[in-house]
Amino acid sequence: MKQIHDLSSLHLASRLNVAEVIGDRELSASEIVSKCNPKVNPDKLARHLRHLCNLHIFPEVQRNVFANNAISILLRSPGLRAMIEHTYVF
Repeated sequence: MKQIHDLSSLHLASRLNVAEVIGDRELSASEIVSKCNPKVNPDKLARHLRHLCNLHIFPEVQRNVFANNAISILLRSPGLRAMIEHTYVF
């Protein structure tokens, strides 16, 4: 059973295009925010990404430093991101 937090965290990562921003590097939440949307609070983004780490969608390689894995790479696909954004209804 999916929780609302799973969907909201996944939606945020999709909307901010986090997987594309990270690419093949390891980036801190602050670096991710500076590249995608400076209005987002880096601590809140880190919290959402850490939640996705618990779902094995992103790995946290160090405290507040994230990378892509085989699952998060799929979020680089525009089709999958569109599906996530389309199904997020609240």
